[in-house]
Amino acid sequence: MGKRFLLVPSCRKGNGTGHLRRVISLYQQLKKEADVEILISCEAVSPSFMQLLEDHVREKDILSGAVPDENTWDFIVVDKRGTEGEERALWSKKGILIGIDEGGAERSSFPFLIDIFPGIFLRSPANITNPSLMELPAPEYRRSPPAAVHHDDFLSILISFGGEDPEKLTEKIVSYLLSTGTVHPKRITVVEGPFFGDRRFPDGITVLHAPAQLKNMLYRYDIVFTSFGLTAFEAAAAGVKVVLFNPSKYHQQLSRKALFFEIGVKRINKTRLAHALRHPDQISVPPVSASDDQNSTLLSRILLSLNVPPIQKCPVCGVHLPAAAERFPDKTFFTCGKCGIEYLVSFLPGRISYEHNYFFSEYRKQYGKTYLEDFDYIRRLSAERLKIIAKKAKGRTILDVGCAYGPFVKEALDRGWAPAGLEVVKEAAEYVRTVLGIPVMCGSFEKAVFEGTYDAVTMWFVLEHFKNVGSVLAKVNGIVKIGGVFAFSTPNSSGITGKSSRRFFLNGSPGDHFTVWNPRLVTKILHMFGFRVVRIKVTGHHPERFPGFLKGTDGIKRKIMYFVSSFLKLGDTFEVYAVKYKEYSP
Repeated sequence: MGKRFLLVPSCRKGNGTGHLRRVISLYQQLKKEADVEILISCEAVSPSFMQLLEDHVREKDILSGAVPDENTWDFIVVDKRGTEGEERALWSKKGILIGIDEGGAERSSFPFLIDIFPGIFLRSPANITNPSLMELPAPEYRRSPPAAVHHDDFLSILISFGGEDPEKLTEKIVSYLLSTGTVHPKRITVVEGPFFGDRRFPDGITVLHAPAQLKNMLYRYDIVFTSFGLTAFEAAAAGVKVVLFNPSKYHQQLSRKALFFEIGVKRINKTRLAHALRHPDQISVPPVSASDDQNSTLLSRILLSLNVPPIQKCPVCGVHLPAAAERFPDKTFFTCGKCGIEYLVSFLPGRISYEHNYFFSEYRKQYGKTYLEDFDYIRRLSAERLKIIAKKAKGRTILDVGCAYGPFVKEALDRGWAPAGLEVVKEAAEYVRTVLGIPVMCGSFEKAVFEGTYDAVTMWFVLEHFKNVGSVLAKVNGIVKIGGVFAFSTPNSSGITGKSSRRFFLNGSPGDHFTVWNPRLVTKILHMFGFRVVRIKVTGHHPERFPGFLKGTDGIKRKIMYFVSSFLKLGDTFEVYAVKYKEYSP
């Protein structure tokens, strides 16, 4: 089978059946390509709710109550409206959490969010916001253009408040409409949900009992009365007027954010509704993009396309996912509340391959030349770096992790050091070994076995590539002598690009940069692993990256902005030089 999914719908009394119906539809679509189960997490569930579930889901795929300790899934898709903290903490240990229209306090802690209802969740924007994921009325069931409604030809009303309607909003609307003396019972149609129980409506009113395809019937009516939810958007897409009467303040807030016309919570604002009935043409309806036939499976296709991320908790200190910093369609950046590191949780399939082309065609795409064409320039940078290291190191042995084609180790050799390299690309390692005559190991740092210790270990634009950087820093501590130097360089999230647009900076961060650093964090994090920072050098100054009128592209303005960038330390990269003062112990 393919990926494993656990779907968790809301089963709380008063939340209606919309969440369950959406989960059942998703179950039926995912089941064609994946292993899917549904969890009913509430202790008490009505028999009618379970009957609806059992009518559409195989019995063996329904789990109830607590999740067995041994059970795990690739993804846990939660459609509960609001998830409790204990639930999120438990489920996050069982799989990668995906929230659908998640509105609870735990929203920002979800690794991946999909918002289907448009424009209502302003806090912690979702990875994907797409109203087209709603299964809206097909084109033949829409008014196009939406029909104008006037008081004189005010013909038909539909009243639909979901599967439960525990506040009996249906009766309240019916009672008010009939009390006006302007609406005849035969103009009213009531949708009776499957969990309504024994309810009676006045003679002459048409009652529909839980119609299977309500969305494709909405276009027949002039006005639809409902509460905030899927029916409201379906009616808007069908081109009819929509009036929302809500069971809670929460629903009212969502209604207003989505720009629907609403008439109160539990108690009808009679003045507002009377005006709407006299002037139905003034009822504002938010624009909703109607879906096509392919959108009915779009949500399942999105879920099936997601790759299980390699990082599920802080890669430095191991804390489980805290609040999201930024979200994108294929990735989420989190900021650890304990150590402060910003790190990537990527849902992209596949990975970047560190092979021969990484230093040639891939390098040229980014820098305009191959790595070997850039060799002499990197050697000049290496000379300055070695001068700084030499002032602190007590000996002359040095290991360059990620040495590539060897400009740093070559410069170190010529300056009297005893260098060694480590490189994952075999062609590069062979070049250093045979052409430059410098010892080099080929392989990953995490798996490499070192026989001794070094006076200095360096990583130039390498540290951000490690998925589990905490274990890497611990290993660095183990191979650096007491009093030895650990030096590295990395992109700077507090440089001019990051300060001008943090979102632009993070979106442009390569998919193999699993951690995002800035000078403010370095001292604290390296101290955790037995290093004392002795110097931070901000580099990568780009006057042309300043925004607006500050942009310095050429001439005197470029020189001025270069000075400003240097003085304010706004470079987009930086170097760190630290001395090991103690052995690391977890």
